[in-house]
Amino acid sequence: MAQLGLFDRGPQRLLDDASGRIVLTPELVDGETAGRWFEQLQTGVQGRAGRD
Repeated sequence: MAQLGLFDRGPQRLLDDASGRIVLTPELVDGETAGRWFEQLQTGVQGRAGRD
């Protein structure tokens, strides 16, 4: 696995294989919007612990 640059600001490909792609895109949404989304996830998504 390649090490990501400490100060890279642009999109960074974290994973790209047969199962799909994950790209980190800094500053894609503003902090206020991201905070609201996170709060909605915390309160609206049921989590579970354990193994399948």
